[in-house]
Formats: sequence, C-alpha cells, structure tokens
Amino acid sequence: MFVQKIILSGVIVFFCSIVFGQKDNPDYLNTITTAVPFLLFECDQTANSIGGIGVVSSDDDISSGLLQNPSNLAGKRNSLGISFAEMQFGFYSIYKNIRSMRGYYSPGQKTSIGFNLKSIDLSKKNQTGSVANPIDFYTGLCLAYNLHHDFSIGIGAKYIYSDLIGKSGSQIHPDYKPATSLAGDFGMNYRKTLPFNDNNICRFHAGISVLNIGTKINYLKGSKSGDFLPAVLKVGIMLSYKRKFYEEKSYTINLAYQAEKLLVPTPPILKLDSVGRPIPDENGYYEIELGKNPDVGVFQGIIQSFSDAPYGTWEEKNEILHLFGLQQTVTSNKGIKYYLGCGYFHEHNTKGARRIATMGTGIQYGGVSIHAAAMLFLNLGQINGLYSRGIGLKLAYDIPLIYIKTKKKIVSSNE
Repeated sequence: MFVQKIILSGVIVFFCSIVFGQKDNPDYLNTITTAVPFLLFECDQTANSIGGIGVVSSDDDISSGLLQNPSNLAGKRNSLGISFAEMQFGFYSIYKNIRSMRGYYSPGQKTSIGFNLKSIDLSKKNQTGSVANPIDFYTGLCLAYNLHHDFSIGIGAKYIYSDLIGKSGSQIHPDYKPATSLAGDFGMNYRKTLPFNDNNICRFHAGISVLNIGTKINYLKGSKSGDFLPAVLKVGIMLSYKRKFYEEKSYTINLAYQAEKLLVPTPPILKLDSVGRPIPDENGYYEIELGKNPDVGVFQGIIQSFSDAPYGTWEEKNEILHLFGLQQTVTSNKGIKYYLGCGYFHEHNTKGARRIATMGTGIQYGGVSIHAAAMLFLNLGQINGLYSRGIGLKLAYDIPLIYIKTKKKIVSSNE
C-alpha cells in the first residue's frame, strides 16, 4: 500500500505541475531529435484511436502493454493471445508502413509474458529512379507480475536494428554500417474499483513507464560518439464507467489522459562569433550561451533532461506532450463488443507543433477482434511536402486458457 500511495501521489503532483505551471516560452524552435524515432510510433489501433494513449489501458485491451507499459500485461489472466497490426503514415511519405506482431501468455493469476516484433519500411525511390531499401526493426520480450490485485509491475528488453541506407550503404559511405542497440523498459500500473453497486462499476487506472533506456546508436565504423535512443517517460490516468443491463448487455465509457517527456538532452543555444559561427571550446564541442552540453552519457542525459533547457523550467514543461482520449464500448446480449474512440495529441509550438486528431472503431466476438484507426494532422497538412495522415488496421485473437483445458478434458473423456 505504501508503494501504491507514493505512485498515486507522484502522478497527482506531476499533473498539477503541468496544469498550473504552464507559461509561454520565448518563441523559438528548439526540437529534440533522437535516433530510431519509430520506437515511439504506436502501431496498436486501439491506442491510436484514443490519441495514442497506452501507458494505461481499458480492461478489454492490454496489448499496448507490449509497447508503452509492460505492467499492463498483468491485466490478462489465464489467457493467451496474438495480434497483427499495420499502420501507414502519409501515403507518400518516407515512413510508409509500420508493421507489428505481438503476443502474450498468462498462465495464471500472477505472471504474464509477452513478445513484440515491429518493423518500419523506409524504402523510397531516389532521383535516379533506383530504389533504396533501408529498414528498421526491433524485437523484444516483457514480463509483468501482479504484486497485489490492484497493483502490477513490468520489465522489458529489446534488440534494435537500424539500416538507414540499405545494401548500398558501404558504396555511399565507406565507414557506414547498420546500427544496433539494446534497451530496457520498466513500468507500474495501479487500478482500483471504486465503491458503487452491481450494475454500475467505476474504475480508476494510473500508470507510469520509462522506455527505451539503452546504449547510444552509431552508424559509423570506429566512431566513439553516437545518437541517443528516444528514452521517454510516460504517465497516464484513466477513468472508466460501466453500466450493466439485462443479460450480457452493457455500456462502457473510458476517459484518459497521458503526458510524455523525452529523457534526452535538449539542444543548447551556442555562442556565435562576429560572423555567426559557433565558437569551438577546448573539449571539442562549442561554447554554450544557454543550456548544457548534450554530449554526455545515457544516464547523465536522463538526469540532465529535466533541467537543461536553455530557457529553464518553462521550456522544460513545454517539452511535455499531452494526449487525450475517449473510448466507448457497447456489448450486445450475444457477447459482441463494438468500440468507438477518438483522441487528440498536442505538442508545443516550439517543440514540433504537432496537433493530431485521431479516431477509430472496432468489433470483437468470441476472442477475435478487428480494429481500425485514422490520424489527421490538423495544423500541418503537409510537412516538408509530405502528406501527414495515417491509417491502420489490427487483427487480434485472445482465448481463455480455461477454454483450452476444458476442451482437452472433453476430448480425453470421449476417447
């Protein structure tokens, strides 16, 4: 209980600092860039339909636990499942297709394990008409454990492979090589059923996760420097209300909010000479006017990311992404579930200015579910000439283990 109270208090303090501490930064663009950003691209259409929220999830869907919060997997008990998903961004953009295959196995009430394989197709024709075939992918495993009936933790590990050029990489640059890295995830989830009655059920969910903590990634042979992975802190809450009717009919509504912050250094403002060029320092970097040196180690970069913005606390808070989501579920008397969701993704003007509206729908029957989602960039109809839209589809199959065991008993008794 003590650990749960600490987590809940931390979530409340974090949200209060966001709501009451916002103030406009100086109007300048200072975005944070990392290697392999596809690690942050959600390929689960249930999450994408509600703004990309996945650090907390509803009782009906925990597959986001395979990407955004491994502790969410503990929500599935005595069951197994597998899902396939594809998301296409910007029909004519560089990031054409993101594909994902996920699965989980929960043999009892305490432990759940999962795997995830995700790839992104970067192939594109160049000006000469030839086709480059770069590809990024990662594969990972995660483990979730229920410490209490309303509190769980989870850990994960992943192997990342990134080839930005493809087979012709060594011809373009003799020192080029595909990059690899190892990374880890950690998450916690708290869920509480609020006192009500048998036909009206209210639940509160809170989740926190730290993802993609791993070694820097390097594309040049013999180079000691590298680029940060997109390490990120995610905190979210969800309120659920379920109204039961006669037989199996019910109606559920979920309201969710999620905040995200990259745990990598913010680019500093450099001192310039009389002709506007950065001034080198004695350590091989440049003299800094505002901010801190970003050329640090991974763990130093995580700690530094909370206090290194050139314009201080107000700029740090502008680095936080805000995600809002609403999902409705209607269950018929035949056990068929219909899903409808919408969401909104907000990024500050000085950090990328993305404004994304999302919506999605789905249907589930007998353990088989199909979900579709669409994304639309509201204020950036085009980014560098690329259409900024996305559409995706997910097919999932979940089955209770008790059904498998019962079926085996029936078969053996017939024999």
